[in-house]
Amino acid sequence: MARHHAFVTLLGATLAAACSPARSEAGKLMVPTIQVQAQSQAAVMEWDGVIQAVRQTTVAAQVPGNITALLVKAGDSVKAGQALARIDDRDTQAALTRSQADVAQADAQLTNARQQWERSQALHAQGFISAAALDSAQAQWRPMGACHPCGHPARRRSCFPDGGVAA
Repeated sequence: MARHHAFVTLLGATLAAACSPARSEAGKLMVPTIQVQAQSQAAVMEWDGVIQAVRQTTVAAQVPGNITALLVKAGDSVKAGQALARIDDRDTQAALTRSQADVAQADAQLTNARQQWERSQALHAQGFISAAALDSAQAQWRPMGACHPCGHPARRRSCFPDGGVAA
Protein backbone atom coordinates (compact mmCIF):
# COMPACT_ATOMS: atom_id res chain seq x y z
CA MET A 1 0.00 0.00 0.00
CA ALA A 2 2.84 2.38 0.82
CA ARG A 3 4.41 1.54 -2.50
CA HIS A 4 1.20 2.50 -4.32
CA HIS A 5 0.98 5.73 -2.34
CA ALA A 6 4.57 6.62 -3.23
CA PHE A 7 3.87 6.03 -6.93
CA VAL A 8 0.85 8.35 -6.87
CA THR A 9 2.89 11.02 -5.08
CA LEU A 10 5.72 10.69 -7.62
CA LEU A 11 3.24 10.87 -10.51
CA GLY A 12 1.62 13.96 -9.03
CA ALA A 13 4.97 15.71 -8.61
CA THR A 14 5.97 14.89 -12.19
CA LEU A 15 2.71 16.29 -13.57
CA ALA A 16 3.04 19.43 -11.45
CA ALA A 17 6.56 20.01 -12.74
CA ALA A 18 5.49 19.43 -16.35
CA CYS A 19 2.58 21.84 -16.03
CA SER A 20 4.45 24.63 -14.28
CA PRO A 21 5.97 27.18 -16.66
CA ALA A 22 9.72 27.01 -17.09
CA ARG A 23 11.74 30.18 -16.48
CA SER A 24 15.04 31.16 -18.06
CA GLU A 25 17.85 32.88 -16.29
CA ALA A 26 16.53 36.32 -17.20
CA GLY A 27 13.16 35.47 -15.59
CA LYS A 28 11.36 35.25 -18.89
CA LEU A 29 8.63 32.72 -19.28
CA MET A 30 9.57 29.83 -21.60
CA VAL A 31 6.64 28.46 -23.63
CA PRO A 32 7.13 25.25 -25.59
CA THR A 33 6.24 25.55 -29.30
CA ILE A 34 6.01 23.24 -32.27
CA GLN A 35 6.34 23.93 -35.96
CA VAL A 36 3.27 23.13 -38.12
CA GLN A 37 4.03 21.13 -41.25
CA ALA A 38 1.94 19.66 -44.03
CA GLN A 39 1.74 15.89 -43.80
CA SER A 40 -0.07 13.27 -45.78
CA GLN A 41 -3.04 11.84 -44.00
CA ALA A 42 -4.13 8.25 -43.86
CA ALA A 43 -6.91 7.17 -46.23
CA VAL A 44 -10.02 9.37 -46.00
CA MET A 45 -13.38 7.70 -46.49
CA GLU A 46 -16.29 9.57 -48.04
CA TRP A 47 -19.84 8.25 -47.89
CA ASP A 48 -22.82 9.37 -49.93
CA GLY A 49 -26.18 9.25 -48.24
CA VAL A 50 -29.70 10.58 -48.23
CA ILE A 51 -31.49 12.01 -45.22
CA GLN A 52 -35.19 11.37 -45.38
CA ALA A 53 -37.91 12.78 -43.13
CA VAL A 54 -39.85 10.36 -40.99
CA ARG A 55 -43.09 12.27 -41.66
CA GLN A 56 -43.73 14.59 -44.56
CA THR A 57 -46.65 15.89 -46.54
CA THR A 58 -47.33 17.70 -49.79
CA VAL A 59 -48.89 21.13 -49.49
CA ALA A 60 -51.07 22.55 -52.25
CA ALA A 61 -53.24 25.64 -52.38
CA GLN A 62 -56.96 25.33 -52.98
CA VAL A 63 -57.01 28.51 -55.05
CA PRO A 64 -54.69 29.82 -57.76
CA GLY A 65 -52.45 32.80 -57.13
CA ASN A 66 -48.92 33.93 -56.36
CA ILE A 67 -47.49 33.45 -52.88
CA THR A 68 -46.97 36.84 -51.25
CA ALA A 69 -45.57 35.64 -47.90
CA LEU A 70 -44.23 32.40 -46.46
CA LEU A 71 -45.16 32.19 -42.80
CA VAL A 72 -43.07 29.10 -41.92
CA LYS A 73 -39.66 27.76 -42.89
CA ALA A 74 -38.70 24.26 -44.02
CA GLY A 75 -38.40 22.02 -40.98
CA ASP A 76 -40.70 24.10 -38.74
CA SER A 77 -43.33 22.23 -36.78
CA VAL A 78 -46.87 23.25 -37.68
CA LYS A 79 -50.31 22.55 -36.29
CA ALA A 80 -53.46 21.60 -38.18
CA GLY A 81 -55.15 24.71 -39.54
CA GLN A 82 -52.08 26.93 -39.15
CA ALA A 83 -51.51 29.37 -42.02
CA LEU A 84 -48.39 28.46 -43.98
CA ALA A 85 -48.43 31.12 -46.70
CA ARG A 86 -50.40 34.08 -48.00
CA ILE A 87 -51.63 34.00 -51.57
CA ASP A 88 -52.39 37.06 -53.70
CA ASP A 89 -56.15 36.79 -54.18
CA ARG A 90 -56.69 39.73 -56.55
CA ASP A 91 -57.45 37.44 -59.51
CA THR A 92 -59.90 35.39 -57.44
CA GLN A 93 -61.59 38.54 -56.12
CA ALA A 94 -61.89 39.90 -59.68
CA ALA A 95 -63.46 36.62 -60.84
CA LEU A 96 -65.89 36.74 -57.92
CA THR A 97 -66.85 40.31 -58.81
CA ARG A 98 -67.42 39.29 -62.45
CA SER A 99 -69.55 36.35 -61.34
CA GLN A 100 -71.60 38.55 -59.03
CA ALA A 101 -72.16 40.98 -61.93
CA ASP A 102 -73.27 38.06 -64.14
CA VAL A 103 -75.72 36.93 -61.45
CA ALA A 104 -77.09 40.47 -61.11
CA GLN A 105 -77.54 40.68 -64.89
CA ALA A 106 -79.31 37.31 -64.99
CA ASP A 107 -81.58 38.40 -62.11
CA ALA A 108 -82.45 41.59 -64.01
CA GLN A 109 -83.28 39.60 -67.14
CA LEU A 110 -85.39 37.18 -65.09
CA THR A 111 -87.27 40.04 -63.45
CA ASN A 112 -87.86 41.67 -66.83
CA ALA A 113 -89.14 38.41 -68.37
CA ARG A 114 -91.45 37.81 -65.37
CA GLN A 115 -92.87 41.34 -65.57
CA GLN A 116 -93.38 40.98 -69.35
CA TRP A 117 -95.21 37.69 -68.76
CA GLU A 118 -97.45 39.26 -66.10
CA ARG A 119 -98.26 42.25 -68.36
CA SER A 120 -98.98 39.95 -71.27
CA GLN A 121 -101.40 37.91 -69.14
CA ALA A 122 -103.28 41.06 -68.13
CA LEU A 123 -103.38 42.37 -71.73
CA HIS A 124 -104.52 38.99 -73.07
CA ALA A 125 -107.31 38.85 -70.47
CA GLN A 126 -108.51 42.26 -71.73
CA GLY A 127 -108.24 41.11 -75.34
CA PHE A 128 -105.48 43.56 -76.33
CA ILE A 129 -102.88 40.93 -77.43
CA SER A 130 -103.13 37.63 -79.23
CA ALA A 131 -102.53 34.18 -77.76
CA ALA A 132 -99.33 34.01 -79.83
CA ALA A 133 -97.95 37.11 -78.09
CA LEU A 134 -98.87 35.59 -74.72
CA ASP A 135 -97.13 32.35 -75.70
CA SER A 136 -94.03 34.31 -76.73
CA ALA A 137 -93.87 36.04 -73.32
CA GLN A 138 -94.37 32.72 -71.59
CA ALA A 139 -91.63 31.11 -73.71
CA GLN A 140 -89.16 33.74 -72.49
CA TRP A 141 -90.25 33.60 -68.84
CA ARG A 142 -90.48 29.86 -68.14
CA PRO A 143 -86.94 28.78 -69.15
CA MET A 144 -85.36 31.56 -67.11
CA GLY A 145 -87.26 30.57 -63.97
CA ALA A 146 -86.46 26.89 -64.53
CA CYS A 147 -82.71 27.53 -64.92
CA HIS A 148 -82.44 28.93 -61.43
CA PRO A 149 -81.39 26.24 -58.90
CA CYS A 150 -84.47 26.94 -56.78
CA GLY A 151 -86.85 27.20 -59.74
CA HIS A 152 -89.32 30.05 -59.49
CA PRO A 153 -87.90 33.44 -58.43
CA ALA A 154 -90.25 33.66 -55.45
CA ARG A 155 -88.65 30.51 -54.03
CA ARG A 156 -85.15 31.79 -54.86
CA ARG A 157 -85.25 34.20 -51.93
CA SER A 158 -85.66 31.28 -49.52
CA CYS A 159 -82.65 29.54 -51.08
CA PHE A 160 -80.38 32.55 -50.61
CA PRO A 161 -81.93 34.71 -47.90
CA ASP A 162 -78.77 36.79 -47.52
CA GLY A 163 -78.26 37.16 -51.27
CA GLY A 164 -75.16 34.94 -51.15
CA VAL A 165 -73.95 32.50 -53.75
CA ALA A 166 -73.80 28.85 -52.76
CA ALA A 167 -71.08 26.56 -54.07
